[in-house]
Amino acid sequence: MNSEKIKFKTSKPLWFLGIGFHGPYTEENQTLHRLIVDLTISKQNQALAKRRKICRVKIPNVVLPMFLDLPVQLEQDLDYIITTDYEFDQQDQNQNWPAYGAQYEKAAILKEPFSTLTFTDERCGLKNSCTVAYVQCGQVRFLHFWPVEPF
Repeated sequence: MNSEKIKFKTSKPLWFLGIGFHGPYTEENQTLHRLIVDLTISKQNQALAKRRKICRVKIPNVVLPMFLDLPVQLEQDLDYIITTDYEFDQQDQNQNWPAYGAQYEKAAILKEPFSTLTFTDERCGLKNSCTVAYVQCGQVRFLHFWPVEPF
């Protein structure tokens, strides 16, 4: 799997600015060269914004920020999907890639002063939680938002 999807909705309008991700990790934990990361935010299967970042050198355990060129205003109570896709240089493609399992909850709620964010994960099916193995994929660790209205 060389992509990650995050599905969520917000209780109040927000600006989506970007993400922070770490990885991907080779078995030898080597630095990657020319890693290409595509970030897309979409609503109802329609892309609202895209950004491509070429990491000439990507150290796996460093969280790397990635911001959109312009912020995207998110409306309340609509489903949004953030997708990150990872492409590798041919040299890196031939490496050994361990499969790291990550635990996910089917639904998670994050209450912040500026909004309540509800995340859902369709990979879990009918279960309340599941483990998903990422191979050639980084993992999104931060989502950057800004309130539309003062809180």
